[in-house]
Amino acid sequence: MNSSVKYVRTIHTLLLCSIALYVLVGEEVIRTHPRVAPGASMYYIFTIAGVAMVLSTFAVRMLLVKKAESGLAQDPADPVLLHRWRGAYIVSYAFSEIVAVFGFALRLLGFTLSQVASFYVAGLLLLLFMRPRRQVGSVIALDGSAAPAADMQ
Repeated sequence: MNSSVKYVRTIHTLLLCSIALYVLVGEEVIRTHPRVAPGASMYYIFTIAGVAMVLSTFAVRMLLVKKAESGLAQDPADPVLLHRWRGAYIVSYAFSEIVAVFGFALRLLGFTLSQVASFYVAGLLLLLFMRPRRQVGSVIALDGSAAPAADMQ
């Protein structure tokens, strides 16, 4: 369990840092190669796709992550559940990250930073919200009380 949590946290941290890189690279590219923004319809298409990704992120969280976490609460050493838990987090991170990538793409197309900032912020907030929780490692002791697993410390 400890290696899975460490792996997921590493991916989480790297994806958070990548959003800052999207902003920096997008600003540098636009500064050196100014572009005229396309019509508003392109912005609306990306906005609808971004909303779909936000909804998909919450659906993955509710359906896959919670199911894996409840199974791990009963059997924290089950390798199948650990892989499902890790995979569900990675999928939710990918959906969160794609929202920020939409903002990056719009910025490269020529939209202003103020127009694409909501995509960057939404991706960042989703990733912060989707961080691995400590309750995954809690196991039920024989007497019925909850105790944190040793590998989650």
